[in-house]
Amino acid sequence: MTNLDQQGELLSLKENPHIIIASPIRQSPAILRWFLKSLERLITSTMNISYYFIDENDDPDASELLRTFATNHPDTLLITKKAPSSYLRNETTHYWSHELIWKVATYKNEMIAYAIQQNVDALLLIDSDILLHPQTLEQLYSCRRPIVSEIFWTRWQPDAYPRPQVWMMDEYMQWEQAPGEKLKKEEIRERSERFIAMLNIPGLYPVGGLGACTLIRKEALLRGVSFDPIYNLSFWGEDRHFCIRAAALGIPLYVDTHYPAYHIYRESDLPGSEQFLKDTAVAEEHTLAWVPDTPKLPSVAGKEFDNAREDNCSAIFPPVRVKSGNSIIHTLPLLIRQTTREKDLSMTLECLRSLSRSPEHHVIVYHQGELNRNELEHLLFRSGVTAEVLGDGHNVGIAQARQACFEHIYTHYSDTPYISEIHVDMYFPENWYLPLIQYLDDHDDPMICPGILTSSGELLPLKQQVTLPENEQELLALLASLPQSGVRPGFVHPVIHRREALESVGGYDLRYFAGKQGYEDDSLLIGYANYMGTRTDWRPKCLLSSWVYHATMAQRMSLPDKWTDFDLNRKALLRQYGGYGLEQLALLHDNPDFKVMLEHYLNEPKE
Repeated sequence: MTNLDQQGELLSLKENPHIIIASPIRQSPAILRWFLKSLERLITSTMNISYYFIDENDDPDASELLRTFATNHPDTLLITKKAPSSYLRNETTHYWSHELIWKVATYKNEMIAYAIQQNVDALLLIDSDILLHPQTLEQLYSCRRPIVSEIFWTRWQPDAYPRPQVWMMDEYMQWEQAPGEKLKKEEIRERSERFIAMLNIPGLYPVGGLGACTLIRKEALLRGVSFDPIYNLSFWGEDRHFCIRAAALGIPLYVDTHYPAYHIYRESDLPGSEQFLKDTAVAEEHTLAWVPDTPKLPSVAGKEFDNAREDNCSAIFPPVRVKSGNSIIHTLPLLIRQTTREKDLSMTLECLRSLSRSPEHHVIVYHQGELNRNELEHLLFRSGVTAEVLGDGHNVGIAQARQACFEHIYTHYSDTPYISEIHVDMYFPENWYLPLIQYLDDHDDPMICPGILTSSGELLPLKQQVTLPENEQELLALLASLPQSGVRPGFVHPVIHRREALESVGGYDLRYFAGKQGYEDDSLLIGYANYMGTRTDWRPKCLLSSWVYHATMAQRMSLPDKWTDFDLNRKALLRQYGGYGLEQLALLHDNPDFKVMLEHYLNEPKE
């Protein structure tokens, strides 16, 4: 039998497709109200939508909600049935009897039969405790796959980690395992972690099992998919029988992770419903808005780059108009390493999400590689920041990437007084930059740094040690407890520059620095020292009323040819500033290593 997705063949996209949204409903009014509201938010302007609900509610208020929805949406088929037995739910779990499971399976089969009778283009089967992002239906249909679910995450037990509703094989195996392959516990754990990490990245992935929010295209409906029990299979749950039958029919299963849904599994999940709808509200113009007169960001996944210059390649995510007059704009060279792809993506998403909690979260991102355009776009969309993307995926090095970001801000945001340099291995408390900006407003320093907590538990520049927290809440609580008055000499990242001073000293002078990393910050500090003049005795400072988590060196030391790059830039620093620059750095950093470097420099044979 031919596989519907053989050799990457995709299903056609029909103009104005007819899609039925169907759900067997036995739900509390509080949860059902949010479910129906999320359906009404779906973007369906290019689709012909109808609804098929089976009302099996115990609570008359829930039935009234369905009748009101049907009145407001005439294309709704509402069928009332009596529940066969009680359905118990509590704050721990849901209790499904054998009778209940196969009654629901019968309802879903009736929905499939009705969809075939109506000659629909697709059927969306969805549980009534799932809230959808407005773009979910468009996204699932545009995947052009016969069966695809949108992902959601659930704590199946109150104290457990959230898990997806999809799996790879058998009942709920979330790792790959070849027939006959024997795996140790550690290997199972590593493969499971890779699977979970993959699902945190926006994309479309083949899976072995899915359910609860599934779009079934006509092509699959006509092939005979159903929720009938397979007589020689003991697996629990109608979704498993559906998925195994689909696979036996040669129909592949996929999960989409671009617009994760929200699962109200317990009454205690209800407070998150309003926040989910707020966070996923889509602007009227929900198409991607590219910066005028600049080329689109090209894909870097196995394709040749176009000839566009890196500093001309720019896009804004999400599609909102970025206002001028920001107090601060952040700059970020973004490199995702191929060898640690999942770790880097997770780290970047956490970093940007923490940044998005502050009001001013516009970021100029320099794209250094390993993500294609679609992946990068959705990573930024999910993070909650607004961002502009420069670069075409080449790792041009830190100095060149930062300088391109600086010059973009000079050109397009000339009224922005402050510019930050951030890294992906950072975590930001809300409004972390406000004390730093206030300090620069009150003093004439060209730049200022916060204190940082490192991955080893060190507090810099205090050189004190603390126990590193185990979770996000404890980390935020610790960072909130650290602020104190005063400044200390020191230089760490992140750093906030006064734009006027940064532009005056020229930023990173790319005539000298050929290496991808090393000593570029030292070059800038010497520039600032000269800018301030000897009379001020200026030194870089850390303001102790602001603290940020910075793992430090989370990526740099793993890059190939790092020592070659360091040596290239060391020589560049000497060409730019010579021995006098090393003397300045020894004072600025209070670091004798630069005096040692100076001695070597002075004793080298001169040509």
